[in-house]
Amino acid sequence: MHYLRLSAALGFAGLLTCSARYAAAADTLTLEEVTVTAQKRTENLQDVPATMSVVGADAISALHATQLSDIGAYVPGLQVDSGGAPGQTTLSIRGISPISANATVGSYIDDTPIGSTGFHDRGGSYALDLLPYDVRQIEVLSGPQGTLYGANALGGLIKYDLTTPSLDSSEFRVGGTVFGVDHSSGVGSGFRGYANTMLIPDKLGMIASVGQERTPGYIDNVDGHHSDQNSDLQRSARLGLLWQITDAASLKINGLYANTESDGTATVALDASMRPLGGDLTDNNLRPNVYDNTLWYFAATLNWKLPFADFVSATSWSKKSDRFIQDATYTYQSLLPLLGGPADGTTDFPLYISAKRFSQEWRLSSNTHGAVDWLVGLYYDYEKGTNTQFLRTFDANGNSLASLGIDPLFAAALPTIYREYSGFANATWHASSRWDFGGGVRYARNVQGFSQIIEPGSPILPPSNIPGKSAEGVTTWLGRTNFKFTDQIMGYGLVSTGYQAGGPNTSLPDVPPSVSSSKLTNYEVGLKSTLLDGRAIVNLSAFDLVWKRIQVPGSLPSGITYVANGSGARSRGVQIESTIKLMQGLVLRTNGSYTDAILTDDAPSAFGYKGDRLPLVPQVSGSVRLDYDRPAFADWSFHAGTGVRYTGRRYSVGLFALDGIPTAAYTALDANTDLSNSHWTFRLFAKNLTDKRAYLSAFNIPDISGAVSVQNEATVLQPRTLGLAVDYKF
Repeated sequence: MHYLRLSAALGFAGLLTCSARYAAAADTLTLEEVTVTAQKRTENLQDVPATMSVVGADAISALHATQLSDIGAYVPGLQVDSGGAPGQTTLSIRGISPISANATVGSYIDDTPIGSTGFHDRGGSYALDLLPYDVRQIEVLSGPQGTLYGANALGGLIKYDLTTPSLDSSEFRVGGTVFGVDHSSGVGSGFRGYANTMLIPDKLGMIASVGQERTPGYIDNVDGHHSDQNSDLQRSARLGLLWQITDAASLKINGLYANTESDGTATVALDASMRPLGGDLTDNNLRPNVYDNTLWYFAATLNWKLPFADFVSATSWSKKSDRFIQDATYTYQSLLPLLGGPADGTTDFPLYISAKRFSQEWRLSSNTHGAVDWLVGLYYDYEKGTNTQFLRTFDANGNSLASLGIDPLFAAALPTIYREYSGFANATWHASSRWDFGGGVRYARNVQGFSQIIEPGSPILPPSNIPGKSAEGVTTWLGRTNFKFTDQIMGYGLVSTGYQAGGPNTSLPDVPPSVSSSKLTNYEVGLKSTLLDGRAIVNLSAFDLVWKRIQVPGSLPSGITYVANGSGARSRGVQIESTIKLMQGLVLRTNGSYTDAILTDDAPSAFGYKGDRLPLVPQVSGSVRLDYDRPAFADWSFHAGTGVRYTGRRYSVGLFALDGIPTAAYTALDANTDLSNSHWTFRLFAKNLTDKRAYLSAFNIPDISGAVSVQNEATVLQPRTLGLAVDYKF
């Protein structure tokens, strides 16, 4: 670590981080145009009458971003909370957080969805963290996207836009990374390879990539025998093909594999005042907290330019698996002597979640650029999920207590089926060269099946196999208008809706048999402006979100939780994002958001009351980033930059979600500097350069009654990380 600190001290002036990829050309002061596709059309970011941000490939590389938590603070309104490992990720946009197990932010790769829709598969806690070596950009849409994207894009959408195979050239890249993390005895390393090449000129192109990143652990166990217990290994691989069938038709095929294996999670044990119980960066877990996830993803997208419209068929199949084994000793240890077990025994809670998903979308969109632009589509989604969970018991030496008849204490399975059929349409009328009116509607019907299975042999729960089902139709819509005051300044007004899918509930006495979908309406006004002859971009929006029938957890006297519908909540705020080229080679980027998200009615089942702040939502957050580029010598160029990110005070998810733990605000500094030419890039990077100790999320560990707190746990911001990355392109 000492040589990395010395290099950083000599070379760091900052961090290349952009919330939009406005890479400035060397011979102009004008910012480069950014194109996006998240509205299912290719268009200039500044022409989209909605709040949208982009994180480009250059920013991802400069940040050395390997998960969404590395970029979250640089996108206005986006809050990324980590459970302690890549993939254990909770996403919130504009204050709409996953209070229950279901996601409130949609995730897409190109034109197809990823993740789970039903709440039994816990999509709100396990978002996609894609190792992004060949990601062209990440697009973030704020506000409900129910008309174009359907269920669970309630607060917004995150879309990974993959690099397209080339039909007329070839590019190859290889790279490696070495880095150190303060308070760790290990060294991190990574490698990556990338090939984008034409196979048949103008007809067939291929892209292939592979990457791996090993991050050393930095959390020690207070037992003195387990140090650096949270190391993780990320792997990814992709193979993509682009076939230009005719001048009017093309077929893009992608296969992707991603895997994370974590020996433990980056959590620390805290007392009621949020002070470490066993010292800095320590945990007191008695069983390992192990997490891993795997994604297999295959997609085929046909684009066909017809004489009157563009036709798109987007097909995908994916399988996402998550395995989390969590220490449960402090909750259940007192139960063991009552069942004939040892008083010093230990327990853990293995959770296995797997979701297979098939989706098919067909859509037609106008291509004549007339007075009216339109889009119509059909969508089908089939998901099959499994949620298998156990409560295992061991003696103090880690041996199973099966011989005493109390291992496992229970074994349960929650298999689910989710089907959705929907149709959608939208249109924009260009009333004049400056004034547009638009609207859209989507109708979706989902049918779900569910079983609650308790396996025989449990000493605490009787065996059962209880089926459940639900069916629901939901309509979402949007209306908007936008007016160009000048060619460079546009104002817009927008009303849009979204929904979070309901479903059959846990089968328990006094629990409703099903949960209704929650609905959200977004009222928004915004201003998009390009100023100073293209040297500056300033985008501003204000929003008022009304959330009805919110999904919240409930709790029985036994401490067993379920999902229920609360009454309502709302979130109001403003977002601002700007990019300004101060002088040749010097670019300032800022963003900020203010969000006031509260309950508007009591939610008794979740111990939430009118006026309570929603969890996981800072009132104030933002960042400032400064980048400097200049020629160095010969054909080499130099870049340096710095980024400061701020996340305000917020409430984490507690036992009953709405009685969460206050988590303090924090400020972190990131930096990088690099030297590059047409072939080589040498980069020094730093995350959390000042080694700020901060907590990203927190939760409470109760005793078995659920009424007494044993201790708090919190995910800690990764300590100062300094590294060197080298890439070669040919």
